[in-house]
Amino acid sequence: MATRAYSATRLLTFAASTPIAGDPPPPVLSLEQLLERALPQSRSGAGSPSDAGQAPSQPLGQPVNLVQSTCGYTMTLKRVYADADRVIVGYTIVGPTGRSFSGFETRPMTLTDMQGHSLAWNTGGGVTQGNEAGQYTGFDASGIPGHPSSLTLHLVVRSLTAFEILGAKEPARVGCETYPFVGEGVVMGHDERWVRVAGPLTYDFTVPVSPSRMAELHQVATSGGTTATLERIAVTPYETTMYFRGITTGQNPFITLSVNGRSVDYDMGWTTDNGLTAATFDFPWLYNVHGEWMVTVKARSDQRGWEPLSGGPGYSISPSAIP
Repeated sequence: MATRAYSATRLLTFAASTPIAGDPPPPVLSLEQLLERALPQSRSGAGSPSDAGQAPSQPLGQPVNLVQSTCGYTMTLKRVYADADRVIVGYTIVGPTGRSFSGFETRPMTLTDMQGHSLAWNTGGGVTQGNEAGQYTGFDASGIPGHPSSLTLHLVVRSLTAFEILGAKEPARVGCETYPFVGEGVVMGHDERWVRVAGPLTYDFTVPVSPSRMAELHQVATSGGTTATLERIAVTPYETTMYFRGITTGQNPFITLSVNGRSVDYDMGWTTDNGLTAATFDFPWLYNVHGEWMVTVKARSDQRGWEPLSGGPGYSISPSAIP
């Protein structure tokens, strides 16, 4: 059988549990439990890393219940969240009864505001069990002007792709499904077929914007021939994001934040619509931390074998700079 590589978004979808030989079968999870496992959790009530493990976690955002179906597949928008950096949508997908899938892909998915501004996709993940999945997708909200207290948004899923697990014999084909690939799965270790069903699935909703601690800094630092500007910082209940000009994600920057003697490294980065490099720190407890912030940036290069360049721009941010 032929093999084919998977897209990056495919790798973000996981099985609900992986049984080990001799162990009892894993518990069957409800749709709500699948979604809870998939969604990022908020521990913004914590004020330190040690508190973070003790603070109660809760799914981000507010519940909604918007249902759309196509060709025997149902996608339900269940939770929505927004802050100064991101909009996150959480949803469940249920495929046809009696069939088993290793994951679902909802791209191309578009999200626009009332002014027609399109928010770029930048993260996602999910948990799949049988013919059901809980998933989330995140969008870059940093380009939305002003500081709105709520957002009215329009979500469109152009098509759904399901990755169906095959047994000894391929099941009968369905007229409203197409099959871009049937063959040996290179990731999950079993034969599978990709099942695509056409949309569009559309959802309209309004979501409150969670309060954020914002600082417009425009601090410039130069070291070792590298000049970079820390334009602003947004501290939200979900994460802390710094926006730089003069460094790119292609340089694989290594960014460290030190606050009150504690140091953390950044989690992921992306390029915004206006060309800034966004670096996120996935530590919700920072939302309640006040004090002097020190940011250090070291550009890395694949050609140098991931060795940090000498020096690196440094930024000192006073306690009064971030409300």
